[in-house]
Amino acid sequence: MASGDGGGTIKVWKVENGEELRTFHAQGTIGSLAFSPDGVLLASGTVEGRTDIDLWDMRNGEKIQTLRAHTGNVNNLVFSPEGAQLASASGDLSAKLWILKAGRLYATSKDIDPL
Repeated sequence: MASGDGGGTIKVWKVENGEELRTFHAQGTIGSLAFSPDGVLLASGTVEGRTDIDLWDMRNGEKIQTLRAHTGNVNNLVFSPEGAQLASASGDLSAKLWILKAGRLYATSKDIDPL
């Protein structure tokens, strides 16, 4: 389980006993979090000014990639079942699909209902 706060701190917890496993430090208020299906990656989306998506390596605690394209709060993140893509939804009324290995935006759907 992961939690994020207004100061950009992300903590990963062991559900069984509440033990803190890892801490990450992002820039900006954390608005969304998602684990890849294999548990190797953690994606974090920010809100309130900085609207980036950061990808974190759970094995070593390092930030490995930042995805930028949204102009509003990143409200939701979900990995594809195989973990190769990441979908993001934003207060800018768009949903985006990212190809993670290439680190690029694949598709955008605009003018969706606010998420």
